[in-house]
Amino acid sequence: MLAKTGLSPEDFKVMNEATRQIDEATDKRPGMTVDWQNPASGANGTVQLTGVEGTCMKLTHLARLAGQQKDIGFRSLRCRTEDGKWQLQDLSDVMF
Repeated sequence: MLAKTGLSPEDFKVMNEATRQIDEATDKRPGMTVDWQNPASGANGTVQLTGVEGTCMKLTHLARLAGQQKDIGFRSLRCRTEDGKWQLQDLSDVMF
């Protein structure tokens, strides 16, 4: 599913670092947004916290490839495990 986005593994790594900033925030609140950019590929985007339910958070990821006019977007659900780590539970609604 995500392979069709055109984002490189490095783009996903940079996007995941932005997601980790939300993971580690002590004051998680809907609307919290972290921007990311991969200088090597020119891809950039945002990760936005759209909801918190118990030990889970819903995120919207938007990305734009270098030279493109249209964003790529998808939603994810991440939940905190018993050992305190955040784990991806679901990916959905990939939009091209």
